Amino acid sequence: MLSPLRDTRRGIMNRAGFSLVELLIVIVLLALVLTSVMTIFVQQQRFYSDSSAIMETRSSTRDAAYVLQGDLRAISPMGGDIYAMGSKFLEFRSQPGASVVCTIDAGRTVLTVPPLNVATGAALTSWLAPPAAGDTLLIFDAGTSPGTASDTFNIYTLTAAPTANASCPNATGLTTTLGEATQGYTLRVSPALPATTTVGAPIRIIRRARYELYQEASGNWYLGYFDCVPSRSPKCNPLQPVAGPYVPPDNSGTGGIAFTFRDSTGAVTANTLLVRRVDLAARAQTAIDVHTSGYKRGPMTDSTFITIAPRN
Repeated sequence: MLSPLRDTRRGIMNRAGFSLVELLIVIVLLALVLTSVMTIFVQQQRFYSDSSAIMETRSSTRDAAYVLQGDLRAISPMGGDIYAMGSKFLEFRSQPGASVVCTIDAGRTVLTVPPLNVATGAALTSWLAPPAAGDTLLIFDAGTSPGTASDTFNIYTLTAAPTANASCPNATGLTTTLGEATQGYTLRVSPALPATTTVGAPIRIIRRARYELYQEASGNWYLGYFDCVPSRSPKCNPLQPVAGPYVPPDNSGTGGIAFTFRDSTGAVTANTLLVRRVDLAARAQTAIDVHTSGYKRGPMTDSTFITIAPRN
């Protein structure tokens, strides 16, 4: 027969032992729950990381399409706007600005153009960057015969940087307020404009520019851009990345940026004057391996294909 003290101790031990088992069960269940939560958390983080990488890759391919489409639609290959071209590059006349003739002086070498902003909201003068001395201007000349047979754009050199506060009278119809009439720009050109170039003639500001797939110091491949200004030193600035990164180039035409130039029949041409269509393929790859369901594990490659019809 156990003494009351021994019974009490055994009861305490039994209760303590039962509590320990319960505690172990709770710990195991808690560990399972925490493991499940952490697994879900890791999967969510991986999904967000993969989604971000995929969107960035797709954005890179679209960036190239948008940039090149905007610049190449305005060029005239038959007018000599393409200087050189290849599967990875295109050198051409870019148009960083445009305007219209407002006044012409007696010597026909000094003209004015409207201000950048006018009350009517018309974009009569617009440039991505102010013109610089040495830039080339194409100014419309209606010629001497009626119709469009003698219409042409004559080539001029801007001999000095534009100066502000020039007169563009309301009488021209290009400005409508007194303030606008004194906020134009003066352009000095060479050679002199012919008598057949009149007020209202369109002006195209052009520069030699180049797009090219190139490898940056980081080892990644980007669509690079540079332009040239004769009065600048150096005349042509270094390639700067405008979109990317892209997959490296190859000889099969499936590299990161691939140009194909076609003539009016759709045949591939190497003659810059015969280009009537530019096919562009842009291919980018995620910087990380993708683990998201629905994609093959590893880096994901995405591509964009567009056709650009230049002005002819």
